[in-house]
Amino acid sequence: MSKAKKIAVSVVACLFALFGIFVIFWYFGDSYGEFYSKAIKGFKIPGLDTSFTPQGLCYNEYEKTFFVSGYMSDGSASRIYVVDAQTQQTVKYITLLTTDGKNYVGHAGGITANENYVWVVGDGILNRILLWEINSAQNGDKVNIIDSMETGNGADFVTIDKVQNILWVGEFHRDKAYETDESHYFETSSGTNKALSFGYEMSDNAEQGSLGFSTLTPVIALSTPSLVQGMIIAGEKIVLSTSYSLPDSHLYTYTNILELPTDKTYSVSQDISIPLYILDEENLLGDMSAPCMSEEIEYVNGRVFVLFESACQKYSAVTREQIRNVYSYAI
Repeated sequence: MSKAKKIAVSVVACLFALFGIFVIFWYFGDSYGEFYSKAIKGFKIPGLDTSFTPQGLCYNEYEKTFFVSGYMSDGSASRIYVVDAQTQQTVKYITLLTTDGKNYVGHAGGITANENYVWVVGDGILNRILLWEINSAQNGDKVNIIDSMETGNGADFVTIDKVQNILWVGEFHRDKAYETDESHYFETSSGTNKALSFGYEMSDNAEQGSLGFSTLTPVIALSTPSLVQGMIIAGEKIVLSTSYSLPDSHLYTYTNILELPTDKTYSVSQDISIPLYILDEENLLGDMSAPCMSEEIEYVNGRVFVLFESACQKYSAVTREQIRNVYSYAI
């Protein structure tokens, strides 16, 4: 073998060795000491033996059940799974129909509930479902969305502030991949927030088209950073779940600035301006790294519950840690 060929073989061998080291480090070198020291493994994420891709998580305190929403990567109707909070067993799943009776195949990216309704968001749309229909449905039944509306943002996650009686619809932003409207950009002390959440005043209004709100116009807005998959408002704190693809997830805890006065506003229309709050690093209380692909979060009895999509069939072949359970930690 000539000297040139020997050098070429050596270079190729070194490149393969470096690639092997990188792969080993990538798949086995991750460490989430704080997360695993604080978090407790909870119920198994349902649907992982199907094409279900989990996205949304909420707690139905009236029936003591968790709802897990998501889309089907095979293109079939999106699902909501029901999990018994006490036994931690999956009770059933239902598939969703649109208001005109067709299979709903939207992202089902977030879910929340009160004593009467369940709201599911995705693809810029907020959808309302009757809670009793989910509760009375049998495994595999179809349940209709009763009304829907565009929210003016990405509508990627949803949560309820039970103290203020506000339902929040938030959006996900990532540069060049998931862009948002430039009117949602606000400067902070550390850069630019490019996502905006809208808050709607909840009421007992059951009329079709009301979505369960006193008005379909948002009454408050919150500026958030990029990559947000879920949000909770827990007393004096706001927690964000952020992730995208294979890098680490982050669980950010902020001071609940919504309880403070603000002199900022956001123009919903030419005639309507609403109070605007901006999450900033100055409000940041903590940043906890977690395994990749954290999704929506929920707050129950002082604990933050975290859903992951890393073990679903769509992504499990490439993820470092396939998280098959919901985890929770105290705040």
